[in-house]
Amino acid sequence: MASINLFKTRKQGFFDQFMKWALTVGRFVVILTETIALAAFLYRFSLDQELIDLHGKIKEKQAIVKLLKENEDTYRSLQSNLAHAKTLMEAGKEDTRIYTSITNFASNTIVLTNFSMSTDQIKIAAQTQSVAALTNFIKALKEYPKIIDNIFTHVQQLVILARKKLLNKDFRALGELINFNQGYLASLGVSSGKLEAMIHAARNAGAYGAKLSGAGGGDCMICLAPPEKTKAVKKAIESTEGQVINVKTGVEGVRIE
Repeated sequence: MASINLFKTRKQGFFDQFMKWALTVGRFVVILTETIALAAFLYRFSLDQELIDLHGKIKEKQAIVKLLKENEDTYRSLQSNLAHAKTLMEAGKEDTRIYTSITNFASNTIVLTNFSMSTDQIKIAAQTQSVAALTNFIKALKEYPKIIDNIFTHVQQLVILARKKLLNKDFRALGELINFNQGYLASLGVSSGKLEAMIHAARNAGAYGAKLSGAGGGDCMICLAPPEKTKAVKKAIESTEGQVINVKTGVEGVRIE
């Protein structure tokens, strides 16, 4: 069937064409904007989901780390105990070797009645009827490397302490360290009866400390005494047939201002 338009077709103006174009473009922009917003929403949703999953994995890892930390503490404690046990075993073996060596020094005429060891000393109690056997036993002990090394270690420590006391001008404490040093030197066998007589006379007369001089084996000693005791100390040394030698430095040495 044919149709006839009886109305006159009105020609569209520029404004009408522009509005039509604007509406068409506007719809496209709206649709594009909504599409971008929807895509952004979906992307954000996926990110949130991944974040939730990541938090869940982190909590799982934290639980595993906590469990492993407890096991690590137990393992480290076990390691420490094993190391301590090994040290004790080695120390026990070393103590056994020292005890065996010392008992081998004793002849059949010497009976060891007491023997104890600590980190810094060895105590021995013995009985014998033979002076010669006792002398040989003491000589063997003095030459035993374990005892010699221990003595030299203590002498080195005394030197370090003595330097501190000297710098602090604590002469009384310095004298006590000098006396300790003399005891170690005597145990090494480098002192003599003449030296011991002069040393003990000086101490009894008021000296802070006294010891043999040099490598020992001779008859020279030094002492540290307060000024008010100098005369008494000199007299005490002379009473043992010792000769007091007054010495002084030729030039002034280095001073700490």
